[in-house]
Amino acid sequence: MKRFKKILVYVNTDHEKHAALKRAARLTEVTGAQLTAVDVVPDLPGLFPELNSPPWVLPSEIAKYKRDALLRLVAPFRRRGVAAEVDILHGNPAVELIREVQRNGHDLLLKTAEGGGLTKLFGTTAMRLLRKCPCPVLLVKPGRAKRYARILAAVDITPHDRGNEAVSKKVLDLALAVAKFEGSELHVLHAWRVLGKAALRRAEVPDGEMREYTTSMRGIVQASFDEFLARFDLPQKRGRVHLVEGDAGVVIPDFVKKRRVALLVMGSVARTGISGLLIGNTAERVVGNIGCSLLAVKPDDFVSPIQLEENGAVHVD
Repeated sequence: MKRFKKILVYVNTDHEKHAALKRAARLTEVTGAQLTAVDVVPDLPGLFPELNSPPWVLPSEIAKYKRDALLRLVAPFRRRGVAAEVDILHGNPAVELIREVQRNGHDLLLKTAEGGGLTKLFGTTAMRLLRKCPCPVLLVKPGRAKRYARILAAVDITPHDRGNEAVSKKVLDLALAVAKFEGSELHVLHAWRVLGKAALRRAEVPDGEMREYTTSMRGIVQASFDEFLARFDLPQKRGRVHLVEGDAGVVIPDFVKKRRVALLVMGSVARTGISGLLIGNTAERVVGNIGCSLLAVKPDDFVSPIQLEENGAVHVD
């Protein structure tokens, strides 16, 4: 976990649960990374222009309250030796957090998850961060567990797809580092599908030929998966590597639920040619159907649609 040098944690002081702050402080305590805890004052004049009459005092009062609340929250960690800085941002939370990441070179952003389900567990701010934040994003589900007992690295080793393979390498590298740090049981899963299976079924291809084709396809995928895994120093324990036929949007959430996975590590990639999008329908469905913490990783060439201008202004594509 020494890879993280500058950690940013979003602490919504209006809420009572601060699981992300606790985990960020623990990471900082062990690794010696720099920690910055921030809250965001919403752009109230923009939301309610009819209230925007000078002098505009309310945002500064909210900022003072939030800063004081942040200082109280980080005080116990500071007493333990964690050098946690605090700051208040102003504007749209997702946009301002991404600007802060870009402005100060943070290499990990943490946020506490909010409830259950796609927008309930992670919320709209979290979903925007998953799509548009350039650094890894860790969405921490509130709970009593001090460590992640079981971690799942979801990789995509489609043969001859170097883009997916590069992201999958980052996913597994990071999952291994977190598992070592947490003392976790690590599982690696690749969900694969038989190319053209539905069409072949409709064409009434004989069962024997379908089985032969499926077996051949699985052999190709297995060889690619084995070659990928051979590059890593994985724990030599049976039952930790899983090649599962099926739709990843179904297979991954099902695995998370049945195996009681505490943390899912996966890639969030622009696959449509439009910057700042999640992998697509598959990833959206995975995120919408898990009830665990999530660590999302971007490819090296990812470009956020939210960009800082030279004068510090923000540009949103």
